[in-house]
Amino acid sequence: MKDQDQKGIFKSDLTIKSVYEGAWELFTSNLRTLITLAAIPSLLLLINGLIGLGIFEVAGSEESLKVGVGFAGVAFFIATIVLVIVASILVEAGSIKGLLKNGSKEFSVKEGFDLGKKHFMAFLGVSLVVVLYVLFGLILLIVPGVLFAIWYSLAPIIVLDKNISTSDAMKQSKDLVRSNMGVLAKNYVVFVLISVVLGSLFDDAFSSAIYNLFASGFGAALYVVIYKRLPLKDEN
Repeated sequence: MKDQDQKGIFKSDLTIKSVYEGAWELFTSNLRTLITLAAIPSLLLLINGLIGLGIFEVAGSEESLKVGVGFAGVAFFIATIVLVIVASILVEAGSIKGLLKNGSKEFSVKEGFDLGKKHFMAFLGVSLVVVLYVLFGLILLIVPGVLFAIWYSLAPIIVLDKNISTSDAMKQSKDLVRSNMGVLAKNYVVFVLISVVLGSLFDDAFSSAIYNLFASGFGAALYVVIYKRLPLKDEN
């Protein structure tokens, strides 16, 4: 039954309706794991915000005490920012790799976390290179930056799926995207529009945090479904 579900989720149909139905099925099959993983950086971000609010509200009348605690608060604030970034990358890598590896068969939070740790450096490396390419393209002209963003959008998931170098993943991503530019462009535009509309509906801190938990997990599922449904991904 699970094998049949996998074939249904990862079939070759790239129409928007079918892709989103497959992504929703994959997301709901791994709902608890994806939400729990996404909650880790969210909780760290909440702690960071609380620290930020209290940095300069230091008790005591001695100025030296205020300054000392203030510096300690700032240092801790910066440390939590770094932790949020690291946790976000780890969780994203673990969620995507877990979905690639298990499909609709639910994987555990521990497995997702372990996969994230194992592939952290490779995922971080390719993501940074892609960001640098996009920024360089945006500096030159807007259009090259947009093209780079689309061409290399699949490089991170290719690295996780095939365990190859960043340069090989970027080359394969570019070839794969250029061969399927039409369907990918449609799905990307729809995803951006939905994200903007839904994001604007949740404008308070609490509802926005809840929305982000679901959006993070569904985004990972959508990314995997689109990639797995593309043809010719084993060709160089």
